[in-house]
Amino acid sequence: DFDGSPRITWGNVDIGAYEYQFPAGYWLWAEGISNGQTNLTDSVSLDGVPNLLKYATGVSPTSHYQWYQLEPDIVEGKYGVRLYRNTNANDITMIVEGSTSLESHSDWTGLATNRFGSWGAANVVETGVGNPVSALLAVSPKYSNQFIRLRVTRP
Repeated sequence: DFDGSPRITWGNVDIGAYEYQFPAGYWLWAEGISNGQTNLTDSVSLDGVPNLLKYATGVSPTSHYQWYQLEPDIVEGKYGVRLYRNTNANDITMIVEGSTSLESHSDWTGLATNRFGSWGAANVVETGVGNPVSALLAVSPKYSNQFIRLRVTRP
């Protein structure tokens, strides 16, 4: 590029005058993948779970662990959900969202966001030692008995 940075980094190519260099975290994790399915949306274990979601939640790319799923829980007598977070995955954004409908154009409301390893909400408590950690999210009564999803994106 204009500054002499390589055009191809971790298998990604940017065609601008200045390359955008993805943080190394995901690509270091993906080095353990031996079947060539290293793209963020690939499912290396062929279980349908995207690599990026497994990376974000601390699951080995080749395993069938269920850590990427949201689990119902009770927080101080109120409805909540538990999820897992890879403490080394500071190059992704995790967003927990709620909706009252699964229609194709449903409105999803952000309930909590973890960006660069930090939750920007007081309604999330992380526990555990090691990796991954467990995150317990208190959910507004509006979303009890409704729909909750976890969305994972690159920053």
